[in-house]
Amino acid sequence: MLKEMSRMKKKEEMGKLDMSRCELPPPSAVKGVDRKLWAKVLRNAKAQNEHLMLRQINLELMDEYAAENYLQRNKAMEQILTEAEKELRSTRDAIMEIHASRKMAQLKAGDKVKQLEQSWVSMVTNNYKMELENRQMESDNAKQIKRLKLDPAKLEDKEDLEN
Repeated sequence: MLKEMSRMKKKEEMGKLDMSRCELPPPSAVKGVDRKLWAKVLRNAKAQNEHLMLRQINLELMDEYAAENYLQRNKAMEQILTEAEKELRSTRDAIMEIHASRKMAQLKAGDKVKQLEQSWVSMVTNNYKMELENRQMESDNAKQIKRLKLDPAKLEDKEDLEN
């Protein structure tokens, strides 16, 4: 088959058919009429005739039934192709559905992460503001203690007694 394809690519002509099998040469006339030799030639001729008749029958059967068989085979192949394409479409749809649901889940998770991040930033900012206010209050308390000339140690002892 490869040789034939390469021959066709090279645009060479097809070789002549070997017709030697179809030839029925008469026996050589060496000894005149040799019955065994003629019997052998006759058997060969009958075998060739049977072979050609069988080929003729096959060609007639092919002419009668092959077209229908090829049509049935083509129809079956088209049906297989249609089913395969349908399965491919459904598989692709399923894949797209999986991708869409995965994307939606990731987008929801991303929104949740953003929300949590904003909440965290807000809490950190509030903690920082409270820390600044605590320092400011400590500073104000220290100024009040100095202004009132109070002893900070006594104030701390008083606080310990209350707790």
